[in-house]
Amino acid sequence: MTSSYNILSIGNNPNISFYTWRLYESKLCNLSIINSTTITNDESSPSDQENTSVSFQWNSKQFGNSRYSISTVYNSLTDYVSNTDDNVFLDFVLISSESLQELASFFTEFKVLLKDQFDICNYYPIIVIESTNFVNLEPFVSMSLQNSSIEVFSIMSDYDIRIMGNNIFNIYPSKKESELVYLGRSGTESKYTSNEIESINKISSLLETANVDVFKLNTPLEFLSYQWKFALPKIAIEPLLILFERPFPSQLQEQILAKPLISGLILEIITVIKTMGCKLFKSYDSEDALLKRFNQLYPECHLSIDCSEAPKLYYDFFNQNNLYLDLLLLQPILLADDYHVKTPYLEFLYAIMTQWNNNNFSTLQNQTSIFWLRQNSENIKSLKLSEEQLALNNALKEKNIKEANDKLNQPYPQQQQPVQQQQQQRQVPAQQQPVQQQYPNNQ
Repeated sequence: MTSSYNILSIGNNPNISFYTWRLYESKLCNLSIINSTTITNDESSPSDQENTSVSFQWNSKQFGNSRYSISTVYNSLTDYVSNTDDNVFLDFVLISSESLQELASFFTEFKVLLKDQFDICNYYPIIVIESTNFVNLEPFVSMSLQNSSIEVFSIMSDYDIRIMGNNIFNIYPSKKESELVYLGRSGTESKYTSNEIESINKISSLLETANVDVFKLNTPLEFLSYQWKFALPKIAIEPLLILFERPFPSQLQEQILAKPLISGLILEIITVIKTMGCKLFKSYDSEDALLKRFNQLYPECHLSIDCSEAPKLYYDFFNQNNLYLDLLLLQPILLADDYHVKTPYLEFLYAIMTQWNNNNFSTLQNQTSIFWLRQNSENIKSLKLSEEQLALNNALKEKNIKEANDKLNQPYPQQQQPVQQQQQQRQVPAQQQPVQQQYPNNQ
């Protein structure tokens, strides 16, 4: 292993931030980060000021609490290219994405930089995609790159990593029996190439120097089976916890309307898994087994204010974090279509969850929903301010109406007559007989 690797970390997924933190602690890497949501230590962005420091806070029982700062943090690929030495050549690229479209757009732009590097130093960096709970993203990335010479792998994690605030992360004790990182490439092949094995071992060795245990699967098909194992409960159960507003699986089973949805979703996903030739693991091979397993992992208990005891998707929705619905739900729909498997339940779930996620960010100032407003402290404060302003406006209107009514109820003032006419009216003349006009008698 060389003394130092140049690594570019891209995206805001908490797992990517975790890998970046561990690699930083290894002291074997020169790290650069592209993250449009990262909060800097001052009001300037990394592209506006040289050596701008960005701090990250980590809290973990296994790895201890840590706070580290790094200056090579950028808001976009353009910022990274503009502020990086042309003689810096990448060895690895770790990437997460919010959607398939974002993934395709990034690599369409990034492949130009990769080609320039190859023309100078005659090698490409190894691409590693964050794929925890996601399935078979490598072919999508390779298609966007349009270069079969670039190796693309996936990485998954058992760790329960949750974002607590701006650049603040907690690692909760894992609900599973293990705390491992899985590295490989998903596919239907029965073996890896020799070059792929060499690259997987290189990445694994680097992570292991950072005290991360890596589980290397023997074949692409086995790795794909593990991806489906991670994804199945995330697709079939956790979104329904949000839709029915029940944080724990046992509560969901009490909902009569949820039962057919669970059955339909599990049946569709298991059909896709079998059609792709993947293995179904024990406790994940039937509806009853999956529900029993999930109830064991997340037993009903008292919820803290941030719902950290609930499954991660529910926690992220409650705290208005990114749900990565494209990668979680749309990608399996596309895979099912490739294998001619109909997925009406899954397609409906994707549409509903996308709309619910939009509604989840609705505010009085930026209304994304006509009917719903998320109940949180910010919106409650805005509602109270709106109510106070409305009360003031109503009080002002009532005051104006009262003043107008008072004016209307005042007696109408009599019109004053001229002084001369008033004096004549005060002189009462004697009664006069009408003067008879006498005409001469015509005799």
